[in-house]
Amino acid sequence: MAELLRPFSAEFQNDPYPTYHRLRSQDPVHCANLLGFRFWVLTRYCDVAAALRDPRLSSRAANSGLMPPALTDGNIFFQDPPEHTRLRTVLNKAFCHKTIEALRPRIATLVDRTIDRALLIERERGYFDVVHDLGMPLSLGTISGIMGLPEEDGERLKCWTEALAVLLDATQILPGLKAAHRAAEEIIQYFGKAVERRLSDGSALESPPRDFLCALIAARDSEARLTSQELLATSIFTLMAGHETVTSAVASGLLALFQHPTELRRLRENPELAESAFEEMLRFDPPGQLTTKTATQDLEIAGHHVRKGQAVVAVLAAANRDPAQFPDPDRFDIGRTENRHLSFSHGPHYCVGAALARLQGQLLLSAIVRRLPDLSIDPQTAVRKPGIVLRGLRALPARGLLHERHLVAVGQR
Repeated sequence: MAELLRPFSAEFQNDPYPTYHRLRSQDPVHCANLLGFRFWVLTRYCDVAAALRDPRLSSRAANSGLMPPALTDGNIFFQDPPEHTRLRTVLNKAFCHKTIEALRPRIATLVDRTIDRALLIERERGYFDVVHDLGMPLSLGTISGIMGLPEEDGERLKCWTEALAVLLDATQILPGLKAAHRAAEEIIQYFGKAVERRLSDGSALESPPRDFLCALIAARDSEARLTSQELLATSIFTLMAGHETVTSAVASGLLALFQHPTELRRLRENPELAESAFEEMLRFDPPGQLTTKTATQDLEIAGHHVRKGQAVVAVLAAANRDPAQFPDPDRFDIGRTENRHLSFSHGPHYCVGAALARLQGQLLLSAIVRRLPDLSIDPQTAVRKPGIVLRGLRALPARGLLHERHLVAVGQR
């Protein structure tokens, strides 16, 4: 069974879904042994969903020793209840449905500004890049705005988050370790100064809080009892999660759309499908492919004995293509109605920023259909990032200015 899983191969990283299908049909609770490390790989929807809910599988123990403690100690991603529950109450207030819905006008304006800039870039060089000129400016502009970070710091924040992202992927962590630790030191200092400014100018005492950082500062003295370490780790994690996930979802989603011209035409003829289309993009090729837990005691998973201390890899992307849950799962269907995908995880660790990610993706997709009816993307030009945990694109060239009316519209803004 060892040959069922070859995660370091270029073939797998380019398209992992055939491997996920083989695992799910031949060995859905697969005991893998790579580089002397024994772990379990789950690929069925029922097993993945159950694992994400199981309190015997710990997120804390899954933390890699190669990651800087300043980023993991107090980070909600690596916590279990009751610490996780306490930290999540703080984030839930900042990302509740009412708060996110109130951001709709601001994000819609940012979407239009982002498209304007992308079209101006195209005028200068003949194309724009979906990753760097659409996804990144939108996601980073949204999350940094919520956090109250200056717009002019965007380039630095982008470089730091890109360097830190390798820490989440076993196939990339060693080559990028030095740069990641340097980025960790710099971004910790950056957020530390941002907190100090809010304390010195009195903005941290305002009610309601002026921004997300002020809300975290206030939480230090509230019932949540947020520590200074938790404040910094939560700030950095929120920036990374809010930026990387949306950027990858937008780029991979548009690539899938242009790989399926019938669905592209369907969306252009039925723009009201933007919401379900974005959900299908998330299901079909999710940014976060898997999550790793560690057994805190001996347990059984579908008849297999998992020993205390062993890692359990829940493959969200494989669960999203399980025919037992999704009819015709390899079909990209923007009108899919029953779409309970696991791309935002499940259970206690369900993504607290899911509503914000959905709002950005849906608004951008709607704006693209409305403003760029002639958008052209050649799927063969896509450049994929290496990695097995975070799946995304490094580049995706596009052209939208096929008619003079777009030039006029951009010039008038």
